[in-house]
Amino acid sequence: MRAKRASFSEDEKCAYSASLIEKLLPFCLAAKPNIIHTFIPFNNEPDLMPLLDEFLARNITLIAPKTLKEGQLEHLQYIGRNSLEKGLYHTLYPNTNKAYTGEYTLILVPGLAFDKFGKRLGYGGGYYDRFLEQHPEAIKIGIVYPFQFIERVPVEEHDQAVDYIFNGELIPAENFNLY
Repeated sequence: MRAKRASFSEDEKCAYSASLIEKLLPFCLAAKPNIIHTFIPFNNEPDLMPLLDEFLARNITLIAPKTLKEGQLEHLQYIGRNSLEKGLYHTLYPNTNKAYTGEYTLILVPGLAFDKFGKRLGYGGGYYDRFLEQHPEAIKIGIVYPFQFIERVPVEEHDQAVDYIFNGELIPAENFNLY
């Protein structure tokens, strides 16, 4: 999946980013989000930055993770692209000191692949599984390129499912098994 993602052309990435805004933004706004947790894309992940810019323009609070050692995440307020710095594993995180520990309306979830059961193949550290388990009330949306939505990913007991997958189209959990 990493190799496939790396081979995705810039034109394809731009088209996908436009699709994110066009199709995902109205859904997110309909949820009347107070606070959205988002990942900051790295290593050829889908480019959420135009979507994040739209959220900020609408005065929606964004929180992004900072990867810490020992499988933990710290959650910091994202205030724009200029606030990012490189952290552990070369991930980007907001360099603000505005830590957040509250609830979320929506959580945008990265992954190497998602399957038709809403399960996610991550990067192997369990960071997001632990985080998602702590927020059962939030709407969880897996964000992947179309080729990353596959029949089945390997799962372990602690793996958490998402409520929706956005792979160019927004697919709700009740429709996962139709794919």
